[in-house]
Amino acid sequence: MTIYKADVLNVEHLNFVAIGKMSFSVKEDWSIPHLHYMINKIDNEHYEAICIETRTFASASSLEDAAKKIVLNIVEDINKNIKCPQDLDKIIENIDTHFMDAYWKEYRKINFNLAKIGKDINTEMEKRIKEEIEKEMKLKQLEFTFKENQRAA
Repeated sequence: MTIYKADVLNVEHLNFVAIGKMSFSVKEDWSIPHLHYMINKIDNEHYEAICIETRTFASASSLEDAAKKIVLNIVEDINKNIKCPQDLDKIIENIDTHFMDAYWKEYRKINFNLAKIGKDINTEMEKRIKEEIEKEMKLKQLEFTFKENQRAA
C-alpha cells in the first residue's frame, strides 16, 4: 500500500462531508494521541481523506471506502514509523507547522455544528468500516477505536 502525503493549505474550495477521529491502544508505558481526519467530496465518484496530524492521504470512489482507506493508511503509517516514544517527534514536526491550520479550523467548525444538532457518530457506517478494517488487519499490531462523524446533509 502506498501512502501519500499532502501539503494543501487552502481549504476554501474543498467540500468536507465527514470528519473522524481514531485512537490507539499501545501496550507500552507511552501512548499515541488521537488522530483526526477529514474527507473531502470532489464529485459523486471521488473522495479524498487526509489525517490532520500526519498528513497521511487516501482517495476512493465512495465515502465509506475513503474512510476505510485513510484509517488503514494511518495504521500502516503508525506501525511503520512509530516504534518508541521518541518517534512521536516525527508527528510533532508535522503539527509544529501551520500547514494544517485551515484544516483544524474547518474540523472544529464541523464538529461544533454537528454538536449543535445533536449529531455525532454514524454508528452504522462506523460498524461496517470497522468490520472491513479488522478483516484486512488479520495480523494487526495496534488496537484502535474508531469514530466516524458525518456532516449533516
